[in-house]
Amino acid sequence: MSDPYEVQIDIEYLELMNKLALFNENVETTNMVEIKKHISRLKPKKSCGFDAVSNYMIKRIPPGYINCLANCFNTWLKEYRYSDVWKLAKIITLNKLKAGVPRCKQTRPISLLATHSKLFEKIMLDRIRLWAETNSLVPIEQSGFRPGCLLPTRVLSIYQEVKNNMTANIPTLAIYVDYQKAYDKVWHKGLIVKLNRLSIPLGLLKSIVSWLNDPCAYVIFGGNKSDIFYTYVGLPQCSSLSPYLFIVYHCDLVACVGAHSSHIFAEDLNILISPPMCREPRSNISVTETACSVVFRRFHGSNIPVKGSGDRIYPTPAGIDRNLSKLVVGYSFRIPASSSGQFPVGSGRKQRVSCRFSPEIHGILLQKSLSWEIKSMIKFLEEEGTKICNQIANYSKKWKQSVNVSKTVPS
Repeated sequence: MSDPYEVQIDIEYLELMNKLALFNENVETTNMVEIKKHISRLKPKKSCGFDAVSNYMIKRIPPGYINCLANCFNTWLKEYRYSDVWKLAKIITLNKLKAGVPRCKQTRPISLLATHSKLFEKIMLDRIRLWAETNSLVPIEQSGFRPGCLLPTRVLSIYQEVKNNMTANIPTLAIYVDYQKAYDKVWHKGLIVKLNRLSIPLGLLKSIVSWLNDPCAYVIFGGNKSDIFYTYVGLPQCSSLSPYLFIVYHCDLVACVGAHSSHIFAEDLNILISPPMCREPRSNISVTETACSVVFRRFHGSNIPVKGSGDRIYPTPAGIDRNLSKLVVGYSFRIPASSSGQFPVGSGRKQRVSCRFSPEIHGILLQKSLSWEIKSMIKFLEEEGTKICNQIANYSKKWKQSVNVSKTVPS
């Protein structure tokens, strides 16, 4: 039985293709200055794609050749197309293991693209990034693949948040979401429809459709070369467009997190869930006040003068400090400076309040343990974590993007 959501995507995709076929408007062209900028930023690597032209070589081309590239790029931008010749990728495999013979899953395929292709992708990327950043599509939690958003900074923010919670004795649940073969599993129709829903300019969308249509590759392993084959799912590895399109494709993933803290590392996600600082505080404070009144009555019956009159004592709150399992309520009393500070400890049948003399506030510090224990906090974390994981699972199923999810509670 067909998935209703997939059927809806197919319908939207066909309608969009008919709309793009009739679209014909002017687009922003490029120039020699922009192309020179991207050439200067290329790393001088000597590895090359099928065309045997490396970054090292293209950084040394004469100005006349750059003018020729500008004319070609502008023609393709005006025609909303990506050159079919440049869609061919040479794939080499790297061993993930430090030693031994790897299995297929233990190898890392690397796609080597034509250098001219990478230059044209960077020109397209500038326009896509301008649109996405202008419309605030990329979440602020995203680090990696964005200028000024470094991964080490995001790691430091997670470390600081967990450390602060541990200092305050607050248990924190960490959820880690890792996409399985992130770029290799991107659903083309879903990506195109979602970009259209995000209101991307149709000229850019039409160029992206051409970029995605009929990409092909061949594999080099040792001295052997495979036949050319077509790939109908996934985004090309080592492409400058792939990472940014991927994060725009999943820009709404943080909606599954709700109000909890989230951190996105390139294509991976970390969620930190902390319980409320206090639960049902009114009832806990009420119990504390009731237990403290026992102590006040004992003080009132002693020879120590306390501010108040009759059977009712009016203590002055000195401050409230909440931590994991204890609510500390301070009351200051006007007592003689010569008092030794040896005061009775008040207790009830079910509640106990400890009190001690505090010379800093010239009064008595009363402490009452809360009924909100760590077990109920852990239960809250498990329930909330399970809900978040289910929402992420539904999201990944909706967009055909497999994920690995793990949970841990930092100690």
